[in-house]
Amino acid sequence: MPPTVALCRQIYGPKHAAVIFGWVFASHQVGAAVAAMAAGAARTQFGDYTLAWPVA
Repeated sequence: MPPTVALCRQIYGPKHAAVIFGWVFASHQVGAAVAAMAAGAARTQFGDYTLAWPVA
């Protein structure tokens, strides 16, 4: 996380870095949730996680 915080601060400045980092972190969490749900759907549909690995 520290490199991401540093990049947000360097690119957007200290005034906006916290808000931008919050959006980056939230986007990461949403993406992880979607990926987990998609892997579960693949497991339900096909019976294993084989398809989820190359897609990930």
